[in-house]
Amino acid sequence: MFKRFIALSLSCLFAIGSGVLYKLKTFGKLNALAGERTYYLYSASSSAIIKTDLSFQDVFFVRGESVTLSAETDLSDFTEKVGARLVKTETVCGVTSLYYCVEEWQESVYIEGKRVNLHIATDATRTTVGTPVIFGGF
Repeated sequence: MFKRFIALSLSCLFAIGSGVLYKLKTFGKLNALAGERTYYLYSASSSAIIKTDLSFQDVFFVRGESVTLSAETDLSDFTEKVGARLVKTETVCGVTSLYYCVEEWQESVYIEGKRVNLHIATDATRTTVGTPVIFGGF
């Protein structure tokens, strides 16, 4: 009886540990980019809670993120590396937005009926990269 309890307990710990490791491994799609980070918790929409610093528990509720870089940053290597396919381009009030789809990334939104999960917005002073899109203003 005790051996079964130990075996079951170890199985549960293994399952929980595997889930935590998977989440930590897949967390941060924009880790290759160095810059000011913002995280979107609980929702991949404008109703998300927006944070710049995360606690360990927050990691499990991140549904998107953004990184702000200098305007001169060339992101062509990054978009090629992640396999991003350009879906839409628009310029509004001096901000050019490029919307991409990365097939391997699950968190997505739909813009004009097209799946989007990578957003790059640039103006004269900065570039912000967000997934699935940039929330909280640019």
